Amino acid sequence: MKDGCIVFPTTDSTFDLRTGEIKEWYPKNPVLRVLTPALRNLFVYSVKTDGQNIYISISGGVKSGASAEIVISGKAQPGVTASDVNVDEVRMVVNESQRDLVLAGGTN
Repeated sequence: MKDGCIVFPTTDSTFDLRTGEIKEWYPKNPVLRVLTPALRNLFVYSVKTDGQNIYISISGGVKSGASAEIVISGKAQPGVTASDVNVDEVRMVVNESQRDLVLAGGTN
């Protein structure tokens, strides 16, 4: 995290945690900044933790012309397939009564 933004590790691009807006697009690579169109803004969700779980409120996300998906991924690089990635699986539970998505600690 940097200045209230999340940093995409492969491009160093930053996205504002409060609005989902792109703050910097390829800040260290001026060639790719010009050649690659910027991504759309991201949806922002209310999040809280209890030490072991992460609770993501799936109702009332900030509407910013953004993506409506939550993507959780591990290592990403050319030539690496999903079966080649060595990451722990995150258990997800949707609590319909509270409209929360819970990312539980530990692995399955």
